[in-house]
Amino acid sequence: MSQDLSFWKKWTQARIGIGASGHSIPTHELLNFKWSHAAARDAVLKTWDINPTQKTFMEIGIEAQILTSQTQSREEFLRRPDLGRKLSDQSVQLLTKTHSQSSFDLCLIASDGLSAMAIEEHLTAFLTILYPKLISYSLKISPLFLIPYSRVAISDQVGALTKSQLSIIMIGERPGLSAPNSMGIYMTYAPCEGNSDSNRNCISNIRPPHGLSYEEASRKLVYLIRESLRLKQSGVSLKETDSLLSSES
Repeated sequence: MSQDLSFWKKWTQARIGIGASGHSIPTHELLNFKWSHAAARDAVLKTWDINPTQKTFMEIGIEAQILTSQTQSREEFLRRPDLGRKLSDQSVQLLTKTHSQSSFDLCLIASDGLSAMAIEEHLTAFLTILYPKLISYSLKISPLFLIPYSRVAISDQVGALTKSQLSIIMIGERPGLSAPNSMGIYMTYAPCEGNSDSNRNCISNIRPPHGLSYEEASRKLVYLIRESLRLKQSGVSLKETDSLLSSES
């Protein structure tokens, strides 16, 4: 049995085969569990330092614009998920004013979501790989909208206001006891308010070296973007297949 557990432990960060000490677990495993719980809690409560993020993107040639949701603080964001799904009135007015004559193939959005740690660690490195791939397909791309204290559904409103065919939000995922810093991506064709999650495609667990790599995540996303624009759909009706994905390599 121990050999079997050793084999499986190579493939998962789940707590298996941790042993026992009397009626409990060994002290070092208990301390490790408490550390992981504290890390997950810190990830949820951490505030995104958004201005350095914007500055970094502007320096590498990616236009980044800060918007706000209807939440005013991290505490309110956690208590009121509904307010994180809507833009503030000021941001609605700003988008209406600056993009009334615009239309985009892709609307790119980033949010701290439930883990600012994930966005701070992975967003810049991921987009550095993804952006050249998008440019190579001559896609018309919106500025990168940075929206703290927001939820996935805010991408519908932003996409609709910018008249975008696709909205893509990169967001910090809910931390777990093995992954406090995982980033996810949600893509929606024809974004509009009232969309359900069945209308979206998700790429999850982006957190090298333990999760999905930036290169693999960007490859999957480019495939989904091209298929979504070709078929004019997203969500449960848009499938990934290994054969088609391999042709994108």
